This record gives sequence, C-alpha cells and structure tokens, in this order.
Amino acid sequence: KEQNYFIKRLKKKYDINTILDYIDKLQERNPLVIGETIIDEYVFCRAIGKSGKESYMVMQEKNSEKYLGGVLSIGQNLAAISKKVNLLSTIGLINSHKEKIRKELKKNINSKLISIRNSSTIIKKRFIEEVDNTKLLGIYTINDHKYSKSEENLILKNLKIFAKRGDLIIISDYGHGFFNKRIRQEIYKNKKFIAINAQVNSFSIGYHTITNYKKADLVLMNETELRHELRDKNSNRLNLIKKLNKKIKSKFIVITHGKNGASIYANKSKQFVQAPAFARNVIDKVGAGDALFPVIATCLKSKIPIDISIFIASISAAINSESYASKFTLEKNNFKKFIEYSLK
Repeated sequence: KEQNYFIKRLKKKYDINTILDYIDKLQERNPLVIGETIIDEYVFCRAIGKSGKESYMVMQEKNSEKYLGGVLSIGQNLAAISKKVNLLSTIGLINSHKEKIRKELKKNINSKLISIRNSSTIIKKRFIEEVDNTKLLGIYTINDHKYSKSEENLILKNLKIFAKRGDLIIISDYGHGFFNKRIRQEIYKNKKFIAINAQVNSFSIGYHTITNYKKADLVLMNETELRHELRDKNSNRLNLIKKLNKKIKSKFIVITHGKNGASIYANKSKQFVQAPAFARNVIDKVGAGDALFPVIATCLKSKIPIDISIFIASISAAINSESYASKFTLEKNNFKKFIEYSLK
C-alpha cells in the first residue's frame, strides 16, 4: 500500500523517462570514497544439536564465502552509476586480501589501499544457519589502534591528491579507527560536496559520534543510531532530524528505518519526504546502507529532486538486500530496469 501510494505521487509529478534520464546524469560525477576496508565472511552451517558432554550448540560447517565490504562495497555500487570512482582506504599487512580486492574491484575504480603494519585487514565473520538464514554468531578481526606518524602522513598525502580530482567526497566512518582529527581537518579544507555516514556498531558504541563532524552537505544515519546519538527513544522522526541538525549543520539529512523505508529532510526548503522500503525478498540487511548511501549522495550532488533521489536510492538498497552482504552490487542496466518496473 505504501509503495503504491509513493509511486503514484511520484508519477503525478514526473514522467518515467525523466526519472530514468536522471540516472544517466549521475555519470557526470567524479566521487571520492574514503573509509575502512572490510571483508565480510559468511560461514553457512547446519544445526546439529546440543553437545553431548557440555552445554553448547554444535554446528556442521557447509561452506563459506567472502565479499568486499565497507568502502569497497560503496565503491562497487558507485562504479555502476559513475564514469570513474576514486577510493582511498587501508588494509592490513596480515591477511591483507589484497589479491581478492584487486581482482574483484570494478575497472573504473581508481583505488589506493595503504598497508598498515602489525594489523590485519578488518574481517567480519558471521555464522549463518542455512535452513532459516538466521545469523548465529559474529567474530570480528579488528585492530583499531592509532596509525604511526608515517602511516598517517601517507594517508594525508594521498587524500590531498585524490580530493583535487573529484567533485564529491563520500565519508563512510565505521568507527574502526580510520578517521582522526587531522584526517577530518584535511577533508574540510576541500570545498567539495561532503556526504557523511558515521555508523555505530558493537565495537564503537559509546565512543563513536556524528558530532566528530561539524558540518556536511549530507548526513546519513539509521534510526537506531539517531536515537542513540540524541538519547531520545520517543520523539517522532522529523523532530529528531531537527534536533540533529542543531548539532551538525547539514543541507540534507537522510534517516533509514529498515523495513519501514527511509526519510530525507532538506534544511533550506524544510521539505520532508518519507519513502517505503522496496525490497521484494530480503535475504540480508548487511550492505543495504552501503548501496543507498552513495546513490543518494550522488543524486543530491547532481541536484536531482529529493523525492526522486530517495526513491532511486531506496531501490538500490532493495537490490542489495536480496543477496548476502555485497555479493551482488549495482549494475546500471539492471538498476534502470528495476526502477522502470517499479514505476509501472
């Protein structure tokens, strides 16, 4: 019902071809993506039962798969809608997964992956019960210690080079130590469109806050992160967004609500648009934000109306959620077909 209502309103304002043409317009952008590299490993298991001797569950491992996550996932999705993507990140010298990354990154991604000594590339391993697709356990390999001075200087040097090339900076801060005060200050020296997503997770909760960033053109959070940031369980979404805007000045604020879709607020016009979720068959929510975030950032930088922007971005999240993590990223022709089908 909500999907039909939203699409009817959209079609009253815009022709289908106009919406599809906007997607082609995104090719004009030259984005820079900055943040942590993550490898998502999924171990698929079958439940056997309780151990005969002790009180723990026994699982039989069937198979495992690894997917490019973190900013790599964002870069992959951007590569489908942008002519060229620049990507700056770090990997560990231990379990670097460099070969896998180089092999699987799309050809129009120009990446610089800086190796960090005495560290592993971030690996998030999840155990999945194959019968009902339930996540049983997560084991994360993360070393969020501070960079050495030489490592920090190398990141800053490459940031300066990459920032000159692009017209849009997409910051995805997963709270695992990539960003520090000097790196944030260097980002703000560039008078570019800046989009920020600062995630709260099991490692960063209580330590990580969006207020590390004082201003942005776009801020994206999920509703749980927003309520945690503002210590507010009960206020409605629009009031929460206005509260957040007092803390961090932003032209646009986007809040995702899981199965209830997403909202966007334009500070200048005070326009507020809510879009429903469009996923047909949700397999996994991991990575859905990494599909929605870069698409809506690119749309807003391209001055696409906010109702079209949130619709296009929501479709990208829907496509992502129909597979595990970032197993399948956006592909332009299929993306346009999905949007065209949704509008008919």
